[in-house]
Parts: sequence; structure tokens; C-alpha cells
Amino acid sequence: MKKFNLLFLLATLFLMLTLLFSAEAQKKYTVFITFKNGEKVKGKLIRTTHDSLSVLNALNSKVMGIGVSEIKSIRIRKRGSVGIGIGIGAGTGAIIGAIVGAASYKPQDCPSGSIFCDVYNPLAEVYTAMEGAGIGVVPGLLLGAAVGSAGKEFEIEGNQAQFEVFANKYSKK
Repeated sequence: MKKFNLLFLLATLFLMLTLLFSAEAQKKYTVFITFKNGEKVKGKLIRTTHDSLSVLNALNSKVMGIGVSEIKSIRIRKRGSVGIGIGIGAGTGAIIGAIVGAASYKPQDCPSGSIFCDVYNPLAEVYTAMEGAGIGVVPGLLLGAAVGSAGKEFEIEGNQAQFEVFANKYSKK
């Protein structure tokens, strides 16, 4: 029971620290713009007005002014959200894996008179928890990367009203 309480305390502490750091992350956005002619641009959102937006092109580091009539769609996500998702996913996977690993530990069946069972390796339960953590990291990391890379997509199609929904939400105030 003491181990479970310790693991629960560590898991709670980890989640609280993660939320604290993610709340203080910079509120900058990466945008993926698809033009009506099929061209695509990735960059950092600099400014949004009622009828256009300015983007720092990731390819050539030039600022582009893009009018609403040119835009087919905009996909947007917070910068750093992939890394935060990977960190949260990997940490959560490791904690859950460690808990499952520690809970699934069972001492070896020792033949009578044997002195080399768990007496020989008193850290066997810790090693089992570490193995569980190692196994839990991988799916947690993959799931965190998938969640972190997801963004929000706006279908603009050159429509001013649809662009204003985007502009109102992401204008720098």
C-alpha cells in the first residue's frame, strides 16, 4: 500500500507540473495555409486583421500578407504543442506502466532450502516497475505526439464570414 501511495503522489506531482508549464507556454501559433490554387505555406502567425493575415514563411523567413480571397483553408496549432504532447504522453505512459509493472510483480516460487530467490535480488519488484515504465513510454509517446500535432482547421474558401470566425479567435490583442 505504501508503494501505491508513493506512485500516486509522484503521478499527481508530475501532472501538476506539466499543467503548470503548459499553461505558461508561449501563445504563438504555427499555421498551415492552403491557397485556392493548391499551393501550401507553413509559417508563424504574426498578425490577423478583419480581411487578411500576416505569416512569417517557414521556408524563406519572409513575411507574407495573405488576403481572405486567396485562402482555401487554414490549419493552426500552438507552437511547441507536439513537444508538450510527447512529454505528457511519455510521462503518463511511464507512470501507468510503472504502476502496472509493480502491481504485476510476484515473487519467485523457491524450492525449499534455496537461498538465491528474492533474497538474492531484493530490487526485483523495482526492476519490474521499471520494465513496465519502459514499455508504457512507447505508446504514451506515440499517443502524445498524435494529440499534440492535431490542430484546428478552418475551411475559408475565400468567404469573408468564415475568415472572420478564424480572425476573431486568433487575432493578437
